[in-house]
Amino acid sequence: MAINMRVRGLYLIKLVFSCLLIAVFCGGVASIYYYIESNQLMNKELKQRHEGMLEQVRDNIDFKLENAIQSLFTLKSSSELLNYSRSNGEDGYVNTQVYNRLRAHFAVFSRLGYEIDVLRRGAQTVITPEYTVGVDKYLAERGLDANVVLQKLSAMTSSQTLNVYNLQTWKTESKTSGVDEVNLVFTLKENGVVNVYYFISFKNSTLFPQGGNDSYSLSIGDEVVVSKGASAADSVSAGNGAYTLASKRLPNWIVSYLPEVPVSSAEAKQLKIKSVLVALITIVVGAVFAVAIAYMTYRPVRRTLRQVIGDSLNEQASLAESQDEFGMIRNITNTIRRSNQELSTELHRYREPLRGKLLRDLITGVLSKDDAAKQLLQMNMKHLLDVPVCVALLHLSDEYGGFMIDHQIIEGLETLIGNETEAAPGAEWVKIDANRQALLLFDPEDIDVPAMLQRIIHEVHRAYPIRMTVALGNQADSVEDAVMSYHSALRVMEQLMPMNRKHLLTEQDLEKAGATGFYYPLDLEKNLINAAVSRNEHEVRHILQSLVGRFDFDHMDRSSFHQFMYAMQSTVYRIAQQLNCSMEELFQEESPIKGLEQCRSSEQLIEALMLVFVQIFEASDRKSKSLDHLLTDSMLQFVHTQYVRDISLQDLAQHVKMSPNYISFMFKANVGQNFKDYLNSYRVAQAKLLMEEGGCTVNDIAARVGCNNTNTFIRIFKKEEGLSPGQFIARKFRQAE
Repeated sequence: MAINMRVRGLYLIKLVFSCLLIAVFCGGVASIYYYIESNQLMNKELKQRHEGMLEQVRDNIDFKLENAIQSLFTLKSSSELLNYSRSNGEDGYVNTQVYNRLRAHFAVFSRLGYEIDVLRRGAQTVITPEYTVGVDKYLAERGLDANVVLQKLSAMTSSQTLNVYNLQTWKTESKTSGVDEVNLVFTLKENGVVNVYYFISFKNSTLFPQGGNDSYSLSIGDEVVVSKGASAADSVSAGNGAYTLASKRLPNWIVSYLPEVPVSSAEAKQLKIKSVLVALITIVVGAVFAVAIAYMTYRPVRRTLRQVIGDSLNEQASLAESQDEFGMIRNITNTIRRSNQELSTELHRYREPLRGKLLRDLITGVLSKDDAAKQLLQMNMKHLLDVPVCVALLHLSDEYGGFMIDHQIIEGLETLIGNETEAAPGAEWVKIDANRQALLLFDPEDIDVPAMLQRIIHEVHRAYPIRMTVALGNQADSVEDAVMSYHSALRVMEQLMPMNRKHLLTEQDLEKAGATGFYYPLDLEKNLINAAVSRNEHEVRHILQSLVGRFDFDHMDRSSFHQFMYAMQSTVYRIAQQLNCSMEELFQEESPIKGLEQCRSSEQLIEALMLVFVQIFEASDRKSKSLDHLLTDSMLQFVHTQYVRDISLQDLAQHVKMSPNYISFMFKANVGQNFKDYLNSYRVAQAKLLMEEGGCTVNDIAARVGCNNTNTFIRIFKKEEGLSPGQFIARKFRQAE
């Protein structure tokens, strides 16, 4: 059993493993999706933060630039600067006034991070808020070539009212302050003439945020004016992800910003940790659901397995141990299929060919002449249409007078008769019923039919322990009229075989018997047989009175009376056939028909005959009870072996090959309960045995006794025992303690 339990759980292991793989895959997909979505969201937030940072830097630069320009226009409008722009030569007084004016604004300049210096066109001295200095020295302190700068200044003749020129396209370190600066020169027209140059120097530390490794740059057009760290403008040109923004005050001023890293390592690490957690949580939850789904999926497989194999798993140990449940079911199905094929082959061996069925329907009168002709043409038997035919009816019984002949003997007879009829122009062997066969002989005029039949009878009696009687009918002109020959043979057999011990009977024998015999109408005999089989004593007596009243019993000669006895013997014989009984089963002692000779009047004859039929009634009743007992045993055996399946009354009826209504009546009559109640009671009894053994849940017990629904099992159990299965188990446990 351990081996089979391992086999039984192999498919479940595969199922759980497959579901777990799906859960792991889904967890990985969920983790990757979460990582991508979160990374995109974080990058979006980071971009917004960087863009906000760049806007602050741009606004700071615009604010300083706006203040510088406002200061520039304020200075330009002052009387000191107006006098300075109009003076000629080096006027110390005017220069001092300009110096004082610039000095007055120095605190504001310093606080805002810039400085304004002035130079009059043609002058040799630059005036700053701190001192006055020569032009050459002023420019040299800023690392500029005086000749180049002065040449550029002299060329400043722009028509614009305000013009800004960048005198420094690279970073320089002021020799006086020691800090990086950006130096710009502004020109303002007065009366259409540029007389004064305004030098504005912005300190880098006031333009960009300090600290950190982020890079900033300020460009005018395509020219980088100043930068902090790596040139962000170069990164923009190279497409390296720097952010850019134009100045609101001067649109050709471009501020660039390049973060140190797009995403901080701490944020990236945290995102990875969260993604791993999402994967683990998804896998754990998915694993729980996977196991639950696997067991739910496996449940019908387990139920099917139990229904197919039942509790006899040890009998299946020969199946491949490495296979799973479906492998076991597949092997069992293949075994069943092979058995069905073998059964089909076996049935095919004993199935009557269509050719034989056609001939049987033809000679027994089931087919009309027109239908017979059509079907003979369809079966390629056209050559038999216009051929004379003679039918010989063969009656077989065992050496004790019984009617059950082994099918192997029948096959042997077919072979033997086939060998004997090889010389005949044509012969067909047709089965009529279990004990009678018909032999159709075509063109019988060319052979000695009685002699051939005598040889067949002799060979049969010599080879097999059976008794065969052959009745030969009159010859018919064609196979379409074979029904006449068959009925002729049937009449000979029915009337002569009970009273004649000959093995070959013919119409001539019937004529001889009819010349001196007793006339017994077939319809009257048929009615008598039906009344006897149905055990209708009143009808039997009525028919016997009518039969005996047909002749004068007091003046009947001995030969005629013997014919009457033979006729009664024949009728009783046919009744035995209808009841499927032998003469020994009908009459346990010697047949009472022989006692008819002692009768001296019609009344005594009728009573003696009724005594015969009473014994037939009693034998029929014994047979019926015996059959009822066998039927009951068969029905109970079916329930006891198949209760683990979901069986119904229809299944039982198919098993015993009877109608469901009749089986329902017989089951209740012989068992005392209807089928459903008995099945439920038996299932509950088996369930109680399993509960006493222990080790099984209520669900398992329900499945093992054929209840697919546990709630239905609980309801049936409570109805039978008065308490639920759980209460029953608990009571057993308390009793055991």
